Amino acid sequence: MAKKKVQERTVTFPNNGCGGLTVLGLDCSSSTVGWGLVGCRSDGTQILLAHGHIKPLTSKYDFMERLSNLFDRISSLCEEFKPSIVAVEDILVYVRGSSSARTITILAAFNRVAALAAFRCVGHLRLYAVHEIRRILKTACGLNRTPEKEQMPNLVRAHLEPRFSDIMKLRGNGVADTTCDEADGIAVAWACALDTRSKV
Repeated sequence: MAKKKVQERTVTFPNNGCGGLTVLGLDCSSSTVGWGLVGCRSDGTQILLAHGHIKPLTSKYDFMERLSNLFDRISSLCEEFKPSIVAVEDILVYVRGSSSARTITILAAFNRVAALAAFRCVGHLRLYAVHEIRRILKTACGLNRTPEKEQMPNLVRAHLEPRFSDIMKLRGNGVADTTCDEADGIAVAWACALDTRSKV
């Protein structure tokens, strides 16, 4: 058995007046789990408290071992930050160019194992479709068009936390893969915080 190489990153920011609801957002895939922790201030505004990513074990490991390892790591993340709610970007049933039954099954397994770990630790879990997340953020940020995945890092910087930075190797369009994954995790938490505030 090869030695497990655990890869992850965590960035934290000062609390700055967050004394209420905190939401941990997860954007899950079999290669990267991007996450963000968003808090709600008493004046109704949101603040980015922490963000990062987890790299699940690769396909050279047994599939059940990969899922078990992810369960443990999501559990540890929840235990570290103790969010009020966990929000998970729901499964896309169709992904253009990547929609084989095997691919969808693998993605669904990682998504639901992460969600189960969060539910077991926190007890409050919400699933959000990607179009719902982007609709909520479009309205909150006063945008004319629904934001795309590659626009999420700039959206986070412009409307939530200017210190959110690009990381790792840049792609052709100038945005790192894991940067977009982390921004998507933040977006799930941010949308859930806004959605929760609107229903209070």
